[in-house]
Amino acid sequence: MIFVSNTGPIIGLAKIQRLALLTGLSGAVYIPPEVHRELLAKAGPEVQDIAAALAHWIQIRPVAPLAPSAAAVLKVLDEGERQAIALARSWPAPVLLEKGSVRIIAHCGLRGQAG
Repeated sequence: MIFVSNTGPIIGLAKIQRLALLTGLSGAVYIPPEVHRELLAKAGPEVQDIAAALAHWIQIRPVAPLAPSAAAVLKVLDEGERQAIALARSWPAPVLLEKGSVRIIAHCGLRGQAG
């Protein structure tokens, strides 16, 4: 199974030294370009684990544009969150998000939306 992740879950799992849990859940973890940029900008002791995951099993994937109706729903989110949701919708794949409001928008606000 493929999972798409936003920045927060990767950083959170790395902070508690449990980033490898994602490899046990899925065959692949995909991230969009903005999430990759955000992870590269991270500082702290977890950076080494994140860098190793990026080098070995987290894959960066391009994001197709969202339909205007979906983009309108997601405009309240930051670019990494928007791209993660768009990428998850293009496979389709579950998306790992850390904010309750983001989960609600991703699950309810986009249900049935095309592209």
